Amino acid sequence: MTSKRNYTVGSLLMVTHVTSSAEATRHFYRDMMAMADAPAGVMAAEMQARQRVLWGLDAGTRWKEHLYERPSLPEVPKVRVLVMEPAGPLIRPGMDVLLEGGLSVGFAVRNRAEMEQCLARGESLGIGTTAGITTIEFRRPDGSPYEALETHFKAPDDVYGLGVGRPEDLPSVGPIEAGQMIGGPAYSAQVVNHADADVAFYRDVLGFEVRRDVDLTSSGPAGGLGLAAGTVMRFLQIYAPGSGTGYLVILDFRDRGIPNPVSIRPPSRGVAMWTFPTDDLDAVLAMSQEHGVETFAGPVALDCAWLGAHRAATVLTPHGFLVELVESASR
Repeated sequence: MTSKRNYTVGSLLMVTHVTSSAEATRHFYRDMMAMADAPAGVMAAEMQARQRVLWGLDAGTRWKEHLYERPSLPEVPKVRVLVMEPAGPLIRPGMDVLLEGGLSVGFAVRNRAEMEQCLARGESLGIGTTAGITTIEFRRPDGSPYEALETHFKAPDDVYGLGVGRPEDLPSVGPIEAGQMIGGPAYSAQVVNHADADVAFYRDVLGFEVRRDVDLTSSGPAGGLGLAAGTVMRFLQIYAPGSGTGYLVILDFRDRGIPNPVSIRPPSRGVAMWTFPTDDLDAVLAMSQEHGVETFAGPVALDCAWLGAHRAATVLTPHGFLVELVESASR
C-alpha cells in the first residue's frame, strides 16, 4: 500500500555534466549559451569525501567543480560541470541517440530569427549543429497542430545542447531575459528504453506529472538526431506539479534502443546526473524504497557555495541513472 505523500520535490535544480575539459565546457556554457561561470568554491576535503560516497566514485578519482547559471533567472536549472581525473568513457560516443543514458540540455529560444542568430554565434565560436534548424509537429491543448523549432548544438562530450522555440501563442519552454536571444536551461533529456519503470519513479516517488506522452516518427538524419527515417520513439515530458520549466524529457526507442555498455553515471562523461530539491528527504527515500528503488548513498550532510548547508542522498532509477536529492538545512 502506498503511503500518503507528505513532501514536495521541486523542478530540476541542476544537471551534472561530467567532462575531462574545463575549457571546452566553459566555451560552450559561458561563451555560447551565455551562462555565468559562477564560483563554486573549494569544497573541503571532508565534504569531497562525502560526495565521493554519494556519487559512487573510486578513491583515486579527483575532480574540480564548475557551476553555470543565469543569476537573473533563479527558477531555471543550473549546470554543474565536474572536471574529472581520470574521466570515464563517453556515455554517448558519436552522439549516438539510441544509447541509453543522459542525452541533452535544452534551452529556450523565442523564434526562428533569434535561433538563426544563435546558429551564427555558434559558427563564429566553432560550435556546430547536427542539422541546422529542424521542426517537430506537436498539438496544442485544443488539438490544433503547431511546429516546434529545434537546433541541436554539438556540446562537449557528445552531449546535445538544444535550442527550442515555440509559436508566439504558446509559452516558451523556459524564461528568456530581455536582450538575450537564448534563455537559461529549460529541461534535460535522457534515453530510457522500455521506460515505464522509470516513468513510474518520477511519477509515484517524486510526484511529478506526465504532460506529454506521444509517439514521434523520425523524418531521417535531417531531423537532427541522426535517426533513420521511420524510427519511432516514445516522447515524454515530465514536470513537477505547478511548474512551467525545469522539466524532464525521456525518449524511449523500445526494442530499437541500445543498452549502454558503459556506466551512465559519474565518472562517465556526458549528462550523468540530475539533482532535485525536496522539503523532506527522509520521506522521499522512504517512498522510493516502498516502490522498490533503494537508496544508493546517503543521506549525508554537505555545505557548498551554491546551496549552502544541506542534506543529500542519491538513488539509481530502474535503468541505472543517478538522481541526487537535496534538502536545504534552512527548510
